[in-house]
Amino acid sequence: MPKEQMTRVKLTKALTELKLQNLLTSHPWGLICDDAFQALFKEWGIESDKIIAVEDVEQGAFSKSFPKILVVCTERPEGPVQNLLREQDVQTLGLFSQLIPRLAAGLPPRYNARNAESPNLEYAIMCLPRCGSTLVSRELKLIGAGNPVEHFRGYVQDLLREREVSRFDFPRWWNMVRAGHIENGVFGTKIIYDFWKMAEKFMEDDEIDEIVRFLRRVPVIYIERADKYSQAVSDAVARQTGVWHLWSANMKEAYAQKLEGLDGNLQDAVASYKKFRRNERELSEFLENIGSRVIKIEYEHLVVDPKLAIRSAAEQLGLEAPESYMTSPVALEPTTSEAHRMLRDRLKEELR
Repeated sequence: MPKEQMTRVKLTKALTELKLQNLLTSHPWGLICDDAFQALFKEWGIESDKIIAVEDVEQGAFSKSFPKILVVCTERPEGPVQNLLREQDVQTLGLFSQLIPRLAAGLPPRYNARNAESPNLEYAIMCLPRCGSTLVSRELKLIGAGNPVEHFRGYVQDLLREREVSRFDFPRWWNMVRAGHIENGVFGTKIIYDFWKMAEKFMEDDEIDEIVRFLRRVPVIYIERADKYSQAVSDAVARQTGVWHLWSANMKEAYAQKLEGLDGNLQDAVASYKKFRRNERELSEFLENIGSRVIKIEYEHLVVDPKLAIRSAAEQLGLEAPESYMTSPVALEPTTSEAHRMLRDRLKEELR
């Protein structure tokens, strides 16, 4: 059976993590739409008085009372419509040419890179899932080491895979990421190896080379979790409970109730274990082969004394932790539990 043709409307609906429905509904923007997007926005419950047809713009029959900013949402190229409105001194955003790339870069809808500062330090965190990378990121932010959040998410893969429709400009997106996430003169990014591998499948050779050059040039904090049984169980439990992180102690009670509902099925954990072992070898070899300057964090050391591990990594980056850092609260609560330990023992026996 032939694959159903992708359209911009279908891709817009698929990019759920970008929360486009909430954004376009809540912001006081006008929406310039063709028939397909008008149908989508009606489905999303967007008020009809926010919408104007592309045909009306092309015929000069649009209202001057529309909001100052209009978002152009069409299956066709957005530039011609934006040019018509620019002649009327109307500010516009192209949904796929401007708005979505900025959101995918974790930036405000109207971000302008012209005012970006140059970083004094750049670095990356690279690891597999369930290695404590979110804890490392948040702790480094507390030290003043930028804000190393994850940029290679699933929506980047979607935009790359459907590039014929999205017209996604990866180099431009990566430049926005680097320019738009500098804090205290530092740019940090977090790359989960799984997401990188998914995106890489749809990237051009020169785009892959650009990221490799970056990882060769900057320090890479490589987090490794030696106990792959626990790592696989952590991944399986997170998928079952929907809880990936405990942001506060207040979440513990609800999380404990979810742990009681675990079905004990080890099939997902077995698959994750095999994948994690394979991917860890690949990642280690990748960093060695490209000659990255690696700052190693052992997960098992991290969970015993997070502050000490992070301070050591920061010092290797050339940063000094504030005096108050070592006595400040740890940024995340641990998710491990007796249920995790029991499943880990069962998984180890299963794979023996």
